[in-house]
Amino acid sequence: MKKILLAALAIALSLSIQAQKLPQPSPTASFTEMVGLTEISMTYSRPSMKDRAIFGELVPFGELWRTGANMNSTISLSTDATIGGEMVKAGTYSIFTIPGESEWTIILNSKTDHGGTSGYSEDNDVARFMVKPSMLTESVETFSMGINNIMSNGAHLVISWENTTVHIPIMLDVNAAAQANIDAAIAESSPEDLWKVYRNAASYKMNNEGDVKKALEYITMSTEANDANWYSFYLQASIQSANDMKKEAKKSAKKAMKIGQEDAKKNEKEFGYADMVQEAIDKYSSKD
Repeated sequence: MKKILLAALAIALSLSIQAQKLPQPSPTASFTEMVGLTEISMTYSRPSMKDRAIFGELVPFGELWRTGANMNSTISLSTDATIGGEMVKAGTYSIFTIPGESEWTIILNSKTDHGGTSGYSEDNDVARFMVKPSMLTESVETFSMGINNIMSNGAHLVISWENTTVHIPIMLDVNAAAQANIDAAIAESSPEDLWKVYRNAASYKMNNEGDVKKALEYITMSTEANDANWYSFYLQASIQSANDMKKEAKKSAKKAMKIGQEDAKKNEKEFGYADMVQEAIDKYSSKD
């Protein structure tokens, strides 16, 4: 009987210990960042310096490092990307590094369940490239990874700890993805909504790609599908001006004013964008 009670007590203590929640010395961090049309997610553990010398001592130069603590750090990409100059397919990858005094080797590996560096094989590498570290003026106590310097077509993966930081360029073919989305939206939209799709496409081509000819094609289809929206003609005027169509730009701007004022009058309101549209009319008139 005594043995049974002791066994039961041991099981109860074991379950109690397993259920305990205690602070982790290197807590896990995860985040998701939208860059252009690509979702970038990262998971990593965050060790702290704790008065230790890091690079060259705790993390030796010239040796493979898990880049953090505990399990390997990972990065997930929802679309293909160019990282450090190398093409990487959409997917999830572990991140390893070989820190050096003047250069770091950055490694993306297709095996994502490494316990530290155990089980690592170069055969599973999908990208390997060099970057130069920079020195920080202020010390970073806790290891940090993040996505910074965000643009519509790329960003930097930034690794920082102690007095060292490295910036890893990530480039995205956002225009190809955007065009695919435009084509899909055109194919799927109802006839009554198609003018909005064309207008959004025109705005993107004009303001993001600088493709004024394609923008003109899209905005023309938009105003032909719906000739009763003032903003469509305001945008059309801007695109026509960019295509050196001065008379057409002035005409479109005047039509935008007319539609805007008529709509406002119907609703017994003032046309709130009259000054903006008049400024456009004046600008395009000065080019006559």
